[in-house]
Amino acid sequence: YLIAPEVTINHIKKIISPYSVNNLAALAVSAALDDIEHLNSVVSQVKESKELLVEGLKPFTKKIYKSDANFLLADFGEKADFVYKKLLKSGVKVKHFGKTSQLENCLRIGLPSVKDTQYILDSLEQRDLIIFDMDGVLVDTSNSYRAAIQEVYEKFSGKTLTKERIQQAKNQGGLNNDWDLTFYLLEKDGITVDFDKIIADYQDLYWNKYINNEKLLLSPQIMAKLAQKYDLAIFTGRPKPEAEFVLKKWNIENYFCPIITMDDMPRGKHKPSPWGVFEILRITNPKKVYYLGDTVDDMFAARQANVTGIGVLPPQDKSEELKRGLKAHGAAEILEKTEDIVQLLWTK
Repeated sequence: YLIAPEVTINHIKKIISPYSVNNLAALAVSAALDDIEHLNSVVSQVKESKELLVEGLKPFTKKIYKSDANFLLADFGEKADFVYKKLLKSGVKVKHFGKTSQLENCLRIGLPSVKDTQYILDSLEQRDLIIFDMDGVLVDTSNSYRAAIQEVYEKFSGKTLTKERIQQAKNQGGLNNDWDLTFYLLEKDGITVDFDKIIADYQDLYWNKYINNEKLLLSPQIMAKLAQKYDLAIFTGRPKPEAEFVLKKWNIENYFCPIITMDDMPRGKHKPSPWGVFEILRITNPKKVYYLGDTVDDMFAARQANVTGIGVLPPQDKSEELKRGLKAHGAAEILEKTEDIVQLLWTK
């Protein structure tokens, strides 16, 4: 419904659909404007909801803008994505202005009834957090990343590289990055290759040959179940475009926030450094924290961050050697497969 000067309305008539407001809607608006008691009740409720929401959002926001309308505009800073997805998982839809507009990191939240406003605040309550590694935990990369390592190694060495040898190197720790791992295996065999060449060949193979070989290790249905009770985040050594590709491919990106990738980490702060875990904790401010990983580097990072590390055996290695390694580096529990996390947490 629009109230404006005649000249403005005449301009708008040139572009709007002739069916934008039906007759019943127009009559309803007229009746509502004549019902002063109802109008005052709505205004009073909006004011009460606004006061409640302003007070409740203070711990999450950098700034809440003054509003005389039936919505609030608030700057959530680096917590914007986290708050947006947390509300979305509870069925609350708000306007997120993203990273590119002048309202970067701002959310516009409509002012519903007092009861629904309280539901919004309840949805933002502090919860336990599950941090997932991606490769070997959320995604089976045995026929993608591992295949790319093999092919790059074999190209420069002329020798066969078994997946068992790759896993043995991973289990040593300190080789979370597959580019580093490939360089290490070649160098160990006395073969010197320019590191940038390894990266270029590896990335070409991954994107153009192997990326569609990947499979989810945790169903979206289980993710949805976990998201109803826990906040979910990701800490991965993947480059950001590769992490985003997988999450968007299976339409699961809204379950996780924040998502810390290789591209988000400062130089020298990649796994086994716990920097990514600390960054997630700073944004989410959780209660208890569980970190699911499939390597000794993951468990080392969990222990350094003083969170509960849970080892997950990846599809390509269910060995006792890996179990011992994960335990030795701080794993509180060992899961045969990622989906076992549901039974583990639901029985605690």
